[in-house]
Amino acid sequence: MTDITLIPVQEHEKDEFIRVMQQSFRLAVADDLDDGEEVISREEIEESMNALKAESYHIVADGEKAGGAVIVVNAETERGSLDLLFMFPQKHGSGLGGKAWRAIERLHPEVRVWETHTPYFEKRNIHFYVNKCGFKIVEFFNPHHPDTTRMQAVGQDEAFEYFFRFEKENPHTNAHYYRLSPCAIFPKCIIIQILPHLKHVKSDCAERLSRDGQQGICSVAALKSWWG
Repeated sequence: MTDITLIPVQEHEKDEFIRVMQQSFRLAVADDLDDGEEVISREEIEESMNALKAESYHIVADGEKAGGAVIVVNAETERGSLDLLFMFPQKHGSGLGGKAWRAIERLHPEVRVWETHTPYFEKRNIHFYVNKCGFKIVEFFNPHHPDTTRMQAVGQDEAFEYFFRFEKENPHTNAHYYRLSPCAIFPKCIIIQILPHLKHVKSDCAERLSRDGQQGICSVAALKSWWG
């Protein structure tokens, strides 16, 4: 079974990350592009990566880089946006894209609704988001759409005058677990998801939290008492 890991993109890696992203997008639709034309510009990628609350990740499969993603998560609204997702062309059809998406969902269990966009002609993407990832098409943008601001944000390229917005509600969101009563008990699966986010937990309690969490006996009160 392939192990998918999401590794944050470091500052010194950004140039290479952008280059391989552009290359992956370009190769995926090579027949539809003119020589030297890019599916997405460097400026557009940088804008996504530098956006407020944006997170950029390498997608690593069994220790080998296989793609990347840029997401934006708003904990206050419990909404997330999949801004960019790419897999290396040689990984297409391997099932890694779906596994990468599920890894992103696990990374942010607090997100109640995810959204993403794709042009109308990207049949591979539409199939992937709807049939593989469980997204639903909720909006179709076109020159007659009343939200001209959103249209302008995507760009002036004629190809992007027509595109879909997708949403996916997470029926298993764990956001409510953070608001349980002090006597509530966290099951093992929740503790495993919470552990990576406890950045300020006291070091001498981290081992105990991990051990108790594996046994499914960690309560909300215990979490609060261990918080650094």
